[in-house]
Amino acid sequence: MGLTTVADWIGSSDSLCRADRLAEAFEPRAWYEQSRDLARAALIEIGLAGGGLRSVDSGAEAMALALDDWAPRPLQQAVAQIIDDLAGEPGLIVIEAPMGEGKTEAGLGCGPGLGSSGGRGIYMAMPTQATSNALYGRLARFLERASTGRSELALAHGAGGPWAAQARLREIGLGTADSSVQAAWWFKGSKRALLAGNGIGTVDQALIGVLNARHNFVRMFGLAGRTVIFDELHAYDSYTGGLIECLCSWLQGLGCRVVIMSATLPAARRDLILQAWAGDVPMPDAAYPRVTWARPGCVQSLAFPAARRQQLAQQLAVQGIAADEVANRAVALGKQGGRVLLVVVNKVARAQELFGMVRDDVPATLFHARYPMDERLEIERKVMAQFGPNGSCSGGHILVATQVAEQSLDIDMDVLITDIAPVDLTLQRAGRIHRHDRPRPLGFEQPLVLVAGLDQALPPADLTSWIYDRWLVLRSAAWLQAHPLLQFPRDIDLAVQEVYGPEPVSAVPDLAEAIDAAWPDHQAEESEMVKLALQATSSAAAPMDDDIADGGAQFGTRLGQDSQSIVPGTAAQLAALEEHGPFLVGHYLRISHHGLMSHVRSQPWPTGWRDQPGLRHHRPLLVVAGAVVDFDARLDPELGLVIG
Repeated sequence: MGLTTVADWIGSSDSLCRADRLAEAFEPRAWYEQSRDLARAALIEIGLAGGGLRSVDSGAEAMALALDDWAPRPLQQAVAQIIDDLAGEPGLIVIEAPMGEGKTEAGLGCGPGLGSSGGRGIYMAMPTQATSNALYGRLARFLERASTGRSELALAHGAGGPWAAQARLREIGLGTADSSVQAAWWFKGSKRALLAGNGIGTVDQALIGVLNARHNFVRMFGLAGRTVIFDELHAYDSYTGGLIECLCSWLQGLGCRVVIMSATLPAARRDLILQAWAGDVPMPDAAYPRVTWARPGCVQSLAFPAARRQQLAQQLAVQGIAADEVANRAVALGKQGGRVLLVVVNKVARAQELFGMVRDDVPATLFHARYPMDERLEIERKVMAQFGPNGSCSGGHILVATQVAEQSLDIDMDVLITDIAPVDLTLQRAGRIHRHDRPRPLGFEQPLVLVAGLDQALPPADLTSWIYDRWLVLRSAAWLQAHPLLQFPRDIDLAVQEVYGPEPVSAVPDLAEAIDAAWPDHQAEESEMVKLALQATSSAAAPMDDDIADGGAQFGTRLGQDSQSIVPGTAAQLAALEEHGPFLVGHYLRISHHGLMSHVRSQPWPTGWRDQPGLRHHRPLLVVAGAVVDFDARLDPELGLVIG
């Protein structure tokens, strides 16, 4: 169905396969030869004629392509050994390793094929648009080294598309006329994005293939035979995790190689996915860090030593502080010895408030998801330029952020201050400090994490309400209170498995009582998510739109709060989008505030918006001089969207 549909789209395109290009005389052989040449030219023009990955003779050669000039670490060496063991079979590979260990490069090295087969291409499925954007350049550089001929690269998410992809390629010197890596121009629109030779985007775009959506078979056809990489698998709840298990079963039938990566993956989630591939077989027990791989009827696991840098950072100190002391502690630390601090909080409003409290005393940057996307990407570039591997920040600085700084962001800070959160996410945040080898300020040679709310027996509920599962937060608090000094990398896995496992955790009486009280709601919610995932992937599920934005329970790929994508602007700017929508729609953001969503949904649509694929999932937000019309909110150039 996918092949036939895509062939029909190409063959019926007047701009690609015009009948007047054929000879007028109807001589069958000549007509056939010319038709074949015309079809070949059409495939070349849209980027479907080549751009596969090089064939390699060994896993070590594949890893060399992924690493460029880097020396392989034990992780990449272990994955290279597994590639050789699979000997061309697709396989499912699960990589569990500390933050900053090189999981991305190890995953990319699984793409090239052994022998004469080569590789059809890669799709990297990320948890968010921000993580997709952050890794787009790294994937493009890999394709520059590993592709045969021109390679089309799609950015597949609600704010992606060819224009955003082209802009990101130009930033790294690719995407020019003579470049081997090009933005995938023909593949605009969510239905076509996964057809491009290679792509990176949200996991939602792949998950629609297992839901009852129109053209779901086009997405599965696009993924067939590829290497599909799921990064940050811990970031999904049991509902989306259930959809991923179903997708992995389909990908196995489509001849894909699947790579799953996480630093903090609960064993139950890992085993369910391995069994979806291998069947009901015993699970091996290897020490962390490890790589596990599955064939039908067989699962094997291989432990490897952490890289030398990880071994040197042996201890992580965890201390509790009061929630209202975060700003004062951040300023005090930022003024001492040129330290760079990362402050991660759970809510945008809290991040905006803290930024206002620290910016006059210490240079500071605010980073969250409530900026228009074009402005958010500019902040992201600034953050990477200051705190990335080649960061330029040399004095004291505070980066105040929400969960956008939690994963797939290669920044290196000296100290972390974080709101209480589930232990796997707390450790992910800790992965942004002491990430690279560089001199540290005096007294901070070892990583330090200050956790707001951990100073109390019962963490304040308002830090996490409506965001995280209370049972997990309370168990995480109990575990961290009992382990104020962590050994890396061993205790990463220990923390995740004990908090998410079935056994009780040690806790003071009040906290133990609260954990027990939260258990029934947690158990009921988990059971409901598993049931909903099974319903969503059945053939009897209600049909859904196939041209959707990312996430949202109404679309079937995520559960959680309702949300709405909005495009803020003046009346003149919003009217101009009817003509220039594909170019200006990057100035959008997603909101979940019920009052503001009701406000924008009650406003009339501008003429023509619902007829444009790039606009139909956005709502306009009328703004005058920064103030939202008829609602208590404003669009602040420093703070982003401020509500109330």
